[in-house]
Amino acid sequence: MRLKNDGENMREKKLVVIDDFFPSIVSNFRITEFNYYMSMFPNCEVYSALIGAGFLSAYNEYVRIYPQFAGRVKQFNPYVMPKCSLFYTMFLNSAYFLVPYFERENTPFLFTLYPGGGLHLNDAVCDNKLRRIFSSNVFKSVIVTQEIVYRHIVDNKLISPDKIDYIYGIVDDSEYFRVNTQRKKQYGRDKSTFDICFVGGKYSERGVDKGYDTFIEVCKRLKNISDKFRFHVVGGFNRGDIDVSALGGNITFYGYKAKDFFVSFYPGMDIILSPNIPFARLDGEFDGFPTGCCVQAALCGTAVFSTDLLNLNRDFVDRKEIVIVKRNLDDIVSKIIYYATNMKELYTLSENGRSKFMKVFDTTNQINRRIQVLKRYL
Repeated sequence: MRLKNDGENMREKKLVVIDDFFPSIVSNFRITEFNYYMSMFPNCEVYSALIGAGFLSAYNEYVRIYPQFAGRVKQFNPYVMPKCSLFYTMFLNSAYFLVPYFERENTPFLFTLYPGGGLHLNDAVCDNKLRRIFSSNVFKSVIVTQEIVYRHIVDNKLISPDKIDYIYGIVDDSEYFRVNTQRKKQYGRDKSTFDICFVGGKYSERGVDKGYDTFIEVCKRLKNISDKFRFHVVGGFNRGDIDVSALGGNITFYGYKAKDFFVSFYPGMDIILSPNIPFARLDGEFDGFPTGCCVQAALCGTAVFSTDLLNLNRDFVDRKEIVIVKRNLDDIVSKIIYYATNMKELYTLSENGRSKFMKVFDTTNQINRRIQVLKRYL
């Protein structure tokens, strides 16, 4: 009898990922995490719930950049489920939708309970969805990335702690940003403008949840103080969302962008402002801290100015590695003006922030901890 080597055993233990947004390249944390799984597990496949032209467009752009995975990204069909040893998905709503199909296949699954995607604190509907998932006979484990989520599901007795893997943060491609980010452009040395950006998706009118409305009001105040300020918006917003005529040519809109855009964009930015607010769009809904956009900005050496109304910060020293701002125009404007007139402090903070974010969101550390969880059930 010939014994199978580890490589053959690994090929038999097949992981299938199902996601509702992959392979869109504008979702960098998905691209990074799932690509690593396909690299680490020879038989791993990713199934996309995107449909029709939406899938084809995203797929064609994805395989142009990552041709090595072309044959392993497929469209999801719930009526013809792939055979595997373990299913994996992200977000509450996806797991809730998929759990009947996992049970039909009698195949174990686990998922990451990120903020968003149907997760609302102190919400009966949300908690009932979680109970349904956690009570499934094929459920194995949930990865949580924020302490507030861990506390919610444990304190409300939705799940036993031994079924939780707490891994703070998201998977982002820190090595890509370390290697490819262009040289930092400093105000007064490389440019004559002080540049502030807002980066985020549009999920509500005026972008109240992400703080886009606050960002525009801050821009108007700063422009009245000095014409040196320039403002930049990347993501789902444009000139039609809020009247920006008072800003004239001092504001630029870019639309959604993939990560290769940011390695040249962020080095020209002095500050990313993220005045997001919890529970603004839906009761109990909130963003994790820091947001994924802030993570990428910091990895490129841009100073992060962010609200933290739920006190989620656990790693970053205020005014040394990050600037925590109140959801208050006077507070935000005064802190920006301080650093705009104390540039040495700003760029020291930017570099300190970059170093700390590189450590906290180191891709190898983040991905290896998740792979250990997956291997436990493969």
